[in-house]
Amino acid sequence: QTRIMKAWYDNNVTSKLNTRTPTPAMTALLERFEEHGGVLAGSSAGTDCHNAKVMVTDGDSYSGLVKDTVAYNYSEGAVDLDDGTVTFDPNGALGTFSYGLLDTHFGERGRQGRMIRLLMDTLHLPKGYPIGFGVDQNTVIIVDKDDPSHAIVRGQAGVTICNVEEASTTQWADAWSVTNVRCNYATPGDTVHMATGTISFGADKTALKGRETAEQPYTSRDVFNSPKNPSTTGSTHEFVLQATSLFNSTATTSTGLTFETEPKTFAVRMTKDDRSAAYQGMHNFN
Repeated sequence: QTRIMKAWYDNNVTSKLNTRTPTPAMTALLERFEEHGGVLAGSSAGTDCHNAKVMVTDGDSYSGLVKDTVAYNYSEGAVDLDDGTVTFDPNGALGTFSYGLLDTHFGERGRQGRMIRLLMDTLHLPKGYPIGFGVDQNTVIIVDKDDPSHAIVRGQAGVTICNVEEASTTQWADAWSVTNVRCNYATPGDTVHMATGTISFGADKTALKGRETAEQPYTSRDVFNSPKNPSTTGSTHEFVLQATSLFNSTATTSTGLTFETEPKTFAVRMTKDDRSAAYQGMHNFN
């Protein structure tokens, strides 16, 4: 996404918070889109670079719990600290998606922790977001520019929506924690209400409450699909599996653990409350 930004905007930014100048090609593209419509899309980095505000550039979820996020301007080049640090561009990106922070390969690479940390760390910035949309592989979130109040999910997996408007954080010398994050997961056929990140479930799905099949939920030992764990990386969606098992049980809480243990093991505690709901349909990860 950094390379894409350098191609579509003049590379003359000297301050981390300076205003960018679009290239003539970028100006023409946006004018054409606004006047005549069309499809603007992207996969992987091509999705990340649609952000109107903060744009994520690197890092993993576990590092987001033990290290501060780091801001870099795209004109400084592709940043690779090679230690998992969560990095971002505070100027945002192409500006064609203004509803929240976009991220990709989301469930497969366990980027929930990365997104939540970045949302919290940048919430106070002029281009911060309270809501993030994490798109799984082979999945799309479709927004109609003539009616952008809601979006449709299509594809093979789903879209995770994280809302930190009610969240608060605690910082220690070697760790970071956050509470009261609202998370939703939309799968194909669901409608996402963009202003709030809430979901209207597809008509083919039925409420799971009262039909739970387990007493206790699954406990993930790698809730963020660590890149250091070949048994889960890209092959499972551990955060979603943890949440699904909670809703398919009679329990009200469940806890998933990080694969990494140094400097410490972290836990993700999920809780069902009176605002929580789960629906079941034909969708699966197979």
